[in-house]
Amino acid sequence: MQIISWLILAIIIIIALIGITIAITNKEKRDIYMAVTIGIIVLLFAVGVFFFITTKEDNIVKKAIDDDSGIVSFVPIWIAVFIPLLVARRKKKEPLTPEKKRVMFILLGLVFAAVLGTFLMIFVSEKNMEKTSQITSFQECIDAGYPVMESYPRQCRADNTTFVENIGNELEKTDLIRVDCPRPNQIVQSPLIVRGEARGTWFFEAVFPIILTDWDGRIIGEGYATAKENWMTEDFVPFEGILNFTKPSYKNNGALILRKDNPSGLPEYDDALEIPVLFK
Repeated sequence: MQIISWLILAIIIIIALIGITIAITNKEKRDIYMAVTIGIIVLLFAVGVFFFITTKEDNIVKKAIDDDSGIVSFVPIWIAVFIPLLVARRKKKEPLTPEKKRVMFILLGLVFAAVLGTFLMIFVSEKNMEKTSQITSFQECIDAGYPVMESYPRQCRADNTTFVENIGNELEKTDLIRVDCPRPNQIVQSPLIVRGEARGTWFFEAVFPIILTDWDGRIIGEGYATAKENWMTEDFVPFEGILNFTKPSYKNNGALILRKDNPSGLPEYDDALEIPVLFK
């Protein structure tokens, strides 16, 4: 929240407390009118500030209102605003008895507690939103301690934002090729053994190329996966391949790419499965 918004809110609360005090003590009739005037001014200020801070896109209050909780968050402040108007309705000068003094102090204590609670609540919410705004990926969401939903792919929810684990295009290619090892986002090291099964149409002469890249797409290892059974079929055929590579010096993520062998060279027959991996 902008600093100016906090300052204006603080001024509003101070004015409201002054109005409460004047309305309760009520030594002269003119003080009643003063309290009513202060209450109206406070109300106008509150409405203005409320619309000002809720028009900011990156504001906790606007986000709270979008979640149907913003008005509730400001209930204590609205109480502080309207109390002067309610208390100032007294029409006669009355002595301030000990009982009324106790009521006055209790009332002021409740207002202070409500205001303090509101500021603490907004402060904590602001901190949580700052923490959430720094999260940009599924892994960062996990590292921040947010719960993970055991779906596939896995999902991590940070407040109102859901991050989905990147598993490459595995689900799109599951009817053509399936990899048992390594699995998406598995930690790998050299030599990397690649195992799985692919339809016979994925091979040519019982092999197809496999490539390992770093985070920037640069090739750090390449080789071939070999069919373990007769590949002249449209059914799934088990395969295995080994890749030797040098671990990248920068960043620990990359991708394993299993390309369909395309002896024709025609782009319309190209296909590939890409799986994200992490380097040990």
